[in-house]
Amino acid sequence: MGNIISVVCLFCFAMPASGQDFIKTLDVYFIIGPSFSMDRGSYLDNSNFSASYPVMWHQTTKVGYSLGLGIQHTFSKHISLSTRLLFEQKGGNATADNYNYNYNSGQPIITYMNTFNDDITNSYITLSIIPQYIFWRNFNLGVGIFSGVMYKSEEEKKYFNYSPPIPPNHSNSMYAFEKIDFGLCFNAGYTIRYKQVNLTVQFTNNYGLKNTIVSTQVSPVYSNTYTILLGISYDKLTKKLFRKQNP
Repeated sequence: MGNIISVVCLFCFAMPASGQDFIKTLDVYFIIGPSFSMDRGSYLDNSNFSASYPVMWHQTTKVGYSLGLGIQHTFSKHISLSTRLLFEQKGGNATADNYNYNYNSGQPIITYMNTFNDDITNSYITLSIIPQYIFWRNFNLGVGIFSGVMYKSEEEKKYFNYSPPIPPNHSNSMYAFEKIDFGLCFNAGYTIRYKQVNLTVQFTNNYGLKNTIVSTQVSPVYSNTYTILLGISYDKLTKKLFRKQNP
C-alpha cells in the first residue's frame, strides 16, 4: 500500500513538469469538516445473540472531525487528481445490554442484567489519493485509496445497573488497535471558482479493508467513515508555494 501511494504521489506532482502551466492546473485547499463513523463487523451484529453470547449490541454513530490540506491537480477538462493529508478524529460508540439466559421446561428465560457503554476516540493522520471525473463543469466523482496511521486512542467505559456500582473508566487503548488502516475512498463534490478564490464541498466515504482490532478472540472489525469536507483555495497562495524557479 505504501508503494502504491508513493507512486501515485509522484505521478500527481510530476505532470505537468514545470512552469506556469503546472501552477494553473493546481489548487491547494485548506479543508475542515465533521466526520461520522460506524464500524463494520459481525462482532457488533445483534444476530450473534445466543445462550453462549447473551449480549445485545447497539451501535451508534461516532462524531469526529477532519482537518488538513488538499491538493487538486487538473489534467484536462474532465480529469483531475485529488490528494489530501488530514488529521482525523474518529472511532466507535456502542452500548452492550447483558442478559441472563436460562432454561425452564425447555423454554429459554431471558432476563436483563446490566449495561455498559464503550466510547472509543481514535486519532489518525490520513493520506487519501482520489482520481476524479469532472462533469457539468463544477461537479466531480472519484474513487481512490486511503491509508491512515493512528497516533492516539482513548477509551471511556460507563456502567449502568451494576451492583455494586462501577465508576466510569478512562484508558489509553492504543494496544487494542492496529496502527495502520487502509481501504477505498469514494468521493463526490462541487467546486465554485470566483476570481482568485475557490470554494469546494466534498462528501467522502472511507471504506476500510483492514481489520482494525488486534485481538484474535473476536471477529474482524473494519472502519467506515463518512465526512463532509469544506475547502478554500487562494490562487495567489498557490502561486507562491509552487512558483516557477529561475535557473
